Amino acid sequence: MIRYFAILLLLSMPLGPAHSAPVQQQAKIDLSHPATDTETNTKQARYVMERTLDALGGNRYLSITDYKQIGRGYGFYHNESQGVGLNYWRTFHWPDRERYDYFFQRDTYQFIKSKEWAIIHIGDRGWESTFRGAREETAKELEDYNRRRQYELDTVLRSWVPDPKTTLFYEGETIEATKEVYKVNLLSPKNLSLSLYVDRKTFLPIKKTFTYRDPVYKDIQEEADLYDKYRDEQGFMTPHVITRTKNDDIVSQRFITKWEFDVAYDENKFTPPAINYDKMKKY
Repeated sequence: MIRYFAILLLLSMPLGPAHSAPVQQQAKIDLSHPATDTETNTKQARYVMERTLDALGGNRYLSITDYKQIGRGYGFYHNESQGVGLNYWRTFHWPDRERYDYFFQRDTYQFIKSKEWAIIHIGDRGWESTFRGAREETAKELEDYNRRRQYELDTVLRSWVPDPKTTLFYEGETIEATKEVYKVNLLSPKNLSLSLYVDRKTFLPIKKTFTYRDPVYKDIQEEADLYDKYRDEQGFMTPHVITRTKNDDIVSQRFITKWEFDVAYDENKFTPPAINYDKMKKY
């Protein structure tokens, strides 16, 4: 259950300074209803995305390379929280280096030593280190992680949106997570599709959803991330509550207490550990 919970925590968050030069100045466009002709509809969608990038910090947001996120995460089963949650540090180096360090309350998890659980991802490979040693992630673990990584919000906004080969569709105004939002559908050059909902007033991302076919049962699965409680951190507007759902059931939730930007890149944190896993080792 603990290992499953850790995998649920892996995701990237939107970053961006609250006050910086906009990505691109555009004349205001009517968003009251989606245009029926393709050219105008694309302009509407592009306008929403440009405003979103601007709200997240414009060119400064696009140039962020390193950050640390400190918080506490919870796993869910049938929409009910499992356990007391875990404190964690998430360190990220754009575009594909990510590390999670987990910290346990020893009175709750006596069988795992504190500061001995880390999960590292470099590109499409991953490693886990615990008191039993280090191992490479299984094919199933990597499949789940790499699928989500393709749809990370930073990847969508920093890679999909600027790409002229990405197709944008404006779906109009709607209600999502009790907020009035604009909905935009995106189709990447790799034929990946995603829906993004942004707040009508702030243009900050509120929710993103994507679907995929289960590789075993072949049915359609929908995953979503919801972003809430935006606050200024070091001049950056950042979400402090992140909720992940699958087929409308909550599977994990993170409460972020601190963001740190422009942290010094430490190569040692992303060095693949030597494989020495011993599943029979006792605490």
